[in-house]
Amino acid sequence: MTTPCVIVAARPVPREHLRHVPAGAFVIAADGGLAQCAALGLRANLAVGDFDSFAGPVPEGTGANTFRTAPEHNGVCPPEAPERPTAAILTGRAPAPEVIRLPAEKNDTDLMFAAREALRRGFDDVTVLGALGGRFDHSFAALTVLLHLAQNGCACRAVGPGCEVACLAPGSHRFTRQAGYLSVFAAGGTARGVTLGGVKYPLDKAALTPDFPLGTSNEFAADEAFVSLTEGYLYVMRVVEDGT
Repeated sequence: MTTPCVIVAARPVPREHLRHVPAGAFVIAADGGLAQCAALGLRANLAVGDFDSFAGPVPEGTGANTFRTAPEHNGVCPPEAPERPTAAILTGRAPAPEVIRLPAEKNDTDLMFAAREALRRGFDDVTVLGALGGRFDHSFAALTVLLHLAQNGCACRAVGPGCEVACLAPGSHRFTRQAGYLSVFAAGGTARGVTLGGVKYPLDKAALTPDFPLGTSNEFAADEAFVSLTEGYLYVMRVVEDGT
């Protein structure tokens, strides 16, 4: 059975986004995401980062609180993973999370390290909160993190203000109707055999390329839309026009 993982980054996370934290999820706070977890009353099982975007004192944590150099994680490798505790909405004082401190100068962003760590611990379903909106380069970097997760066999999505972005691997995928737009873009190269159904503008075994935005601003035409592809990866973006 899949155990979900939720990575919380440093952007403000609305309380209503707690609906994207499944029961029993393992929560990783990426740097300033530790403050977002505290604001939401959400227990972080693991905190990672150099903590340059976290204003409070970093918890002492459990387990090793240091890093060692190794080929994994672009030069930074944490100690062996402990048994997984599960997430909980806090009703009192929370147990201290495990903490992995990272150097300030590194190849991975804190969010990328968190994603790699989720993969290393065997998670294959990851939701990212607090990574979209604000600086465009940070949002774009978050999309590359989703692509990395998808390329490593992980179901993944990022939720931000007014939008939800999934990165899809080859296969068939379904999306429940909601208000707003459904846009589809090639991720990391050409996506082939792209079929869209249940939408205003269907496609049948099309090839989407990163240099032409054919899939922009589609709309649901049924209670459920389906997206399939045979090769490559796709970003599927569900966007609400008013940004809520």
